[in-house]
Amino acid sequence: MTVLNGTDAASFYIRVPADTPIAGARLRLHMAISPGLLKPSVLQVFVNGQPRDQLSIGDVDESAAERTVTIPLSARDLAAHYLAVRVSPVFVTSANPCENANVGRGYVHVLADSGVSFDTALDGLKSARGFLDMLGGTVRVWAPTPGRDAAQFQAMLAVATYLQAQGRDVTWVDGAGAADIYIGRDEDFTALNLPPLKGGALRLLRGGPGVAPRLLLSASARNMLLLRPWTDLLAADSYAASTGLPGTARTIIPLGSLGVTDSPLPISSNAEWTLSLPVDAMRRQVSSSLHLNMIVPPSLPGNPLLLHVFQNGSLRAVKALPEAGGALTENVPLVESQAATAETLRVQVVRQTSLGECAAPLAPSYVQLLPSSFLQARGITTPSGTLDGFGRTLPDQAAVYLSDDAFRMPARWMSVLAGLANGLGLNPYLLSLRTGAAVPEDGQSFIWLRDDVPAGFSSPVRFDRGRICVAESNGRVILDAPPLPGIELAAIVRRGNQRGLWLKSGGDDAPFRPLGFSAVAADLAFMDAQGQVSALDTRTADAAATGPDGAAVSYPDYQSWLDRLNSVRLWLFGAAWLVVTVVFLSIMRRLYARRSSKHDS
Repeated sequence: MTVLNGTDAASFYIRVPADTPIAGARLRLHMAISPGLLKPSVLQVFVNGQPRDQLSIGDVDESAAERTVTIPLSARDLAAHYLAVRVSPVFVTSANPCENANVGRGYVHVLADSGVSFDTALDGLKSARGFLDMLGGTVRVWAPTPGRDAAQFQAMLAVATYLQAQGRDVTWVDGAGAADIYIGRDEDFTALNLPPLKGGALRLLRGGPGVAPRLLLSASARNMLLLRPWTDLLAADSYAASTGLPGTARTIIPLGSLGVTDSPLPISSNAEWTLSLPVDAMRRQVSSSLHLNMIVPPSLPGNPLLLHVFQNGSLRAVKALPEAGGALTENVPLVESQAATAETLRVQVVRQTSLGECAAPLAPSYVQLLPSSFLQARGITTPSGTLDGFGRTLPDQAAVYLSDDAFRMPARWMSVLAGLANGLGLNPYLLSLRTGAAVPEDGQSFIWLRDDVPAGFSSPVRFDRGRICVAESNGRVILDAPPLPGIELAAIVRRGNQRGLWLKSGGDDAPFRPLGFSAVAADLAFMDAQGQVSALDTRTADAAATGPDGAAVSYPDYQSWLDRLNSVRLWLFGAAWLVVTVVFLSIMRRLYARRSSKHDS
């Protein structure tokens, strides 16, 4: 998180482990600070609304631009599930206060390794949620091999989805290997000398001296409590099965449900709210308009407050607010686009003075965005033709087509499917997993994880036709290469108005790595182990008027029977002409012979 304006502040939340005895807790902030600030520059740190530290950030050279501050935390600080942290800098870049008011700019960047550190005894864990909070960066998960059925597959996928969303790596173990989480049936647990669940779905083994705690999960019962936001409800150590149904999308979404509170923001130069729309809340619908209820301060004559509204980083509206201030309502139309699975809105109020801060200083004030503000959405039924918008048009119970070995070797599929579940906002227990000869149903949006394109569908690119040639609309060749081993593929496949997402592995044994394709505003993306390599939009090549950015894919070494027929068409025409000529001459000769015989008679 970065603060760029010396009159603003940045707030963020750090999760505190639940139901866990901890000692020596401390907040550690690792920050990068811009050099060139003068000595009066300071940074204030607030914890749960209370000032806790103030440090000088002036006279910092480039070699010492990183600073770490450690703040001891009390039991009162840790009473809630989250720690609210706010950093508020004051940047001084000039000795002249009037100049500083206009050009006093710098930055404070809070680095990602900041957090809460503490001491704890793992044998003191009392709840399943406390166990999940205390897991390390790499988690060992045991599951029987070979796999049994779709129920075990979904149980493993729910665990992989949860852990991946937490930024943790998963190591799958089997046999007698030790693990942190065990997924199986009672007979599996008995064989491992673990207590059976006896019809339950989840149980924490608290451990003891020399014995680490472990979590047992049923491979045949659903554990919907394992998925956010329900994980925070796991305050006990054992639970029966829990299920859930897809929610009903609301066309009116109050901003209060997106984090807007009754608390006003101080405004010196500007105030800002950033809202991330949940993927599940926007499934199969698009933003239509934003209805803002606000309370703003009065402004100087001729210098009204400016309201800026951004949608996915693009400016949608700039409005001058009434100079008198007070309560007001603004309606802002939004672009109804399916282009992004995740959507972000940013509302900014800017205070201005044409005379400068010294000639006409602005009194400190507040601005408030009321929770009664709301987003108006509209339902959609047309499937998206681009990778970044495909997740928005998927149903909650999306069909996923896997190869025949998926249920026998489930660990191979966990990385890709957990990435899809998190990236597209899908519930692992609601996915319709299909193997064998199953094919997409008519009108169904689906995910296809097999090597070949589904029958009857067209793909932007194929790997079974030899050399691949990509050309721009003006004929200029931008790629002419053999098949691409080690490169994975994400593409939108089409059949009429039906669309599907096809993910193809880069090799027989290579794991899927669908990284970054969900941000691609095109229908084709090439990927490697590090993520997206290149993307193309081949849809314009199919249009009557191909745009300048259109890309057509062809296969110079591949010939269909029509291509082969076309290549020998002249020879076929000549042969046909010869046959017709011979037949014609033969017929004419017979007719002439008959006439001659009649004349002789």
